[in-house]
Amino acid sequence: MLCILCLVTRSLFAAPADAAESSAIKLDIAAGSLEQALTQISELFHANILYPAGLLSQLQSPAISGQYNFQQILTLLLAEQPVQVAWLNAQSLIISAAKPGNQPQTDISPEQSSQAMDEVIVTGTRVAARTRYDSMSAIDILTTPDGTGAEDLLNTLAFYLPSFTAFRLPLNDGRIFNRSFGLRGLNSDHTLILVNGKRRHRSAFVETEDGHPIDLSKIPSHAIKRIEVMRDGASAQYGSDALAGVINVILEDGEQSAGFMQYGQYFQGDGVTWRGGMRLGWQDDEDFSMLSLSGYRNTPTSRGTQPQDAVLFAQQHPELQVPNPVQRWGLPEQEGLQLAFNTQQQISEQFSAFAFGTLAQTYGVSDFNWRNPDTNLVYQPSSLYPDFSLLDIYPVGFTPRFGQRESDIALHAGINSLSGATPQAELSLGFGQNRIRYFLNNSINASLGPHSPTAFHPGELTQQEVTLDASLNQQTRWSAKQLPINLATGLQFRSERYRVQAGDPASFAVGPAAIEGLPSGANGFPGYSPLQAGSFTQQGLSAYADMDITLSESLRLNLAARYESYSLFSSMLRGKLALWYELAPGIMLRTTLSNGFRAPTAGQVFSERTSQSLNSSFDAITTSGRFSPNGAVAEVLSERPEVNIRPLQAEKSVNISAGMGFSLPGQFDLTLDLYRIDLSNRFGLSPTYSLTRNEQQRLAALSPHHNYQVANVRFFQNIFDTRTSGLDLVLTRSSLLGSGQLLVSAAYNYNRTQVTGGELMDNQIRRTQQEQGVPQHRASLSASYLSGPWEWRAGWRYIGSWQDQAISDSEQFQQFSPLQLFDLSLTYLVDAALSVKFGIENLFDAYPDEASLQSNRGLRYSRNSPYDTDGGQWYLRTNFAF
Repeated sequence: MLCILCLVTRSLFAAPADAAESSAIKLDIAAGSLEQALTQISELFHANILYPAGLLSQLQSPAISGQYNFQQILTLLLAEQPVQVAWLNAQSLIISAAKPGNQPQTDISPEQSSQAMDEVIVTGTRVAARTRYDSMSAIDILTTPDGTGAEDLLNTLAFYLPSFTAFRLPLNDGRIFNRSFGLRGLNSDHTLILVNGKRRHRSAFVETEDGHPIDLSKIPSHAIKRIEVMRDGASAQYGSDALAGVINVILEDGEQSAGFMQYGQYFQGDGVTWRGGMRLGWQDDEDFSMLSLSGYRNTPTSRGTQPQDAVLFAQQHPELQVPNPVQRWGLPEQEGLQLAFNTQQQISEQFSAFAFGTLAQTYGVSDFNWRNPDTNLVYQPSSLYPDFSLLDIYPVGFTPRFGQRESDIALHAGINSLSGATPQAELSLGFGQNRIRYFLNNSINASLGPHSPTAFHPGELTQQEVTLDASLNQQTRWSAKQLPINLATGLQFRSERYRVQAGDPASFAVGPAAIEGLPSGANGFPGYSPLQAGSFTQQGLSAYADMDITLSESLRLNLAARYESYSLFSSMLRGKLALWYELAPGIMLRTTLSNGFRAPTAGQVFSERTSQSLNSSFDAITTSGRFSPNGAVAEVLSERPEVNIRPLQAEKSVNISAGMGFSLPGQFDLTLDLYRIDLSNRFGLSPTYSLTRNEQQRLAALSPHHNYQVANVRFFQNIFDTRTSGLDLVLTRSSLLGSGQLLVSAAYNYNRTQVTGGELMDNQIRRTQQEQGVPQHRASLSASYLSGPWEWRAGWRYIGSWQDQAISDSEQFQQFSPLQLFDLSLTYLVDAALSVKFGIENLFDAYPDEASLQSNRGLRYSRNSPYDTDGGQWYLRTNFAF
């Protein structure tokens, strides 16, 4: 198993910044293990001392007795040891191995420390103790994943990372709960999600061109130690999906037991959020256990206006009490419980057993569009049911309430070599499942007349994945200088199953009154019929080799190759070449060249989704929907000379990046990375095709279960190519200011996507949506100041302009102005185990430009906005340790 930083501490929060210099304690340290001595002083001074596992295992401490402060005792313990020290603040430091040729440090003060070890990373490398500075790819590290007012990790990543987009998508069926996101302007499933370095399973939601993504909201933020975001293609290292990058969520270990409580709301008084959680931890050397339980509840927000037809309806029917607004445009109502665990226990002299997992149960409900009794077909009378009127049930119209109950489970277990063993071996098995059960209330199947219920269960979706991993990591040395070579090899088997279960009969039924024009199926979200139900599978097998070669003290080379074979399509070979060069102390250059891929999933290949309605002649029911590109509908349509519905193939990418970095250890870090991603065979929906009567007859002959008339059809297809170019600039600066420490960080991302080929070249609407749908410029700036028991943080976020349609199905687009958001928080450390934080996000209650698209339906801000459109919010949080 890769070596991760050990944290020698027994407190969650640091003591006041000046404690290290002013508070002396009577100490009596016996001669013996240096590691035990550091553990003792970390407890006495409530300090954070970080170091790589195994670094101090052979080092000894002299006997020390007397009155010393924190800095003095560190100097006595470490001054002559073969280590170097980097201070994060006055109560937090990192110990790393001294570089060859360096003399032992004689002063361990924060001011004199001149050697720094950046945060140790485990993403994008299989070499122990690699740091961000050493990394061949751009890496972001988020050490406060629950440091914002949001529970959802999508919001947290969008808050901290300019290159990350998280969409809100109000009133958008399942997308409001299983939200789209993207890194570097690409789709949700172009970013690979890992937990503790293991692949995370996908969501069951697949009804989107944005791909078949992973639901990050099901990972509890309170159980996360840190998040590493690798902004570079990594398919050769990790397999399918890592086209834009990799997000590795690292769970807490057993360092500490802690809890939190949080309350917050938006400035308009809605969107009230309650959050709370407890985490229990135990640790003994490399053995640890962690168990976390947390929960949340969010009330909805409403940022729309009264639709124009509802205003007119209320004027024409003054005797009725029409709600205002009749539908809410905003965040849904949500609640959930989340559990996580992480454990590792030594089972022999050579091996440890590990296991980790998450479990989530969530509930969410949102509005659909209001149905107007004066104009909506659902209120049309029927001669078949002369005594039935929907006005008796919904006299002022109705707003269907759509929701889902979602369960999510992820379990991984395995054995690995103890740290320091050679070679490092690991065998693990993972299981993941996401299940979504839809419900629809306050609706009707009008074609059934008085026999229709008003509440429906439209169906259930399930995604299951099993992954078996075996890896071997061996370090050797070569040349007269004994330079290290790290060779990692591995095998992986993956199996996935996608299942669709039909809804209750009333949710999809075409009732007798349909022939008179009354809509069929549950109004707003027709259920999945038995014809759409089924279970679909895919298997994949891969083998990889990853070699990290140190060519000299300042030059390193990385070579990676991966071969994968899938049961639903072909096999492929992918590779990566990376170079890292230290031009001078504190100045490095890096570059990568790789190709990648994203394999289509079983759900994307086989699942189908249809709806039924009255045709344009008002004399028959027609079926429209998305069908499998491997099915009978595609076979019949492809008989046309001008049509070729193809089986889905893998999306393919070529990634090129080049960057440079400057580092003044413990004080200043700057990285600049340029990148280009050429992506071919991109995934999307085909144009809509109308089948002829002859084609419908052919379809019924080929596939008996298609014994109804399929009218309008679409398919998931590989239909276009793009080129994404951009740059990332990240700067951090740490310095002592007065009696405290100031930390400043800034980031900027430029990202431009161009359609370069395929069917979208001649489709101006979809091409503009692809190229202008997300901002090209984003930036952030934050400053935090820690002095005594107080910590202040101020932040600024800039989101550039972007475009959305101004009129539906029109080439006319609306340009949205840049948006600037300011954030402020204040934390008070009551003592070493208790803190209180008050935070405000979007301090000046800024809103984007109002949208013209669907404004007549009460929409004020674009439903496709790549940011929160609910205005400012505040929260109060208390953290405690025990």
